[in-house]
Amino acid sequence: MKENPLVEICFVDRKMAYCRITEKAEIVNTPKSKKIMWNNSSMLRQYFSGHEDSNFCSVKLEIVAAEVMSANDQKLQSIEF
Repeated sequence: MKENPLVEICFVDRKMAYCRITEKAEIVNTPKSKKIMWNNSSMLRQYFSGHEDSNFCSVKLEIVAAEVMSANDQKLQSIEF
């Protein structure tokens, strides 16, 4: 992410509706952001020893663009932010 901050999140539901979100990612390693994530996601405890674990970081995502398509009309719609 340091060399190329553009990331994508994509999903398709059971009816084949589709969404693709392009985002700019930035690693945010402030103690405050890490503690907020740690306290609000118990799932993290199975991967990290605590919010001070050196392997744990938080990532800030800024949406750049999105593509969506509903299962009914099969027309791709693009949205720029």
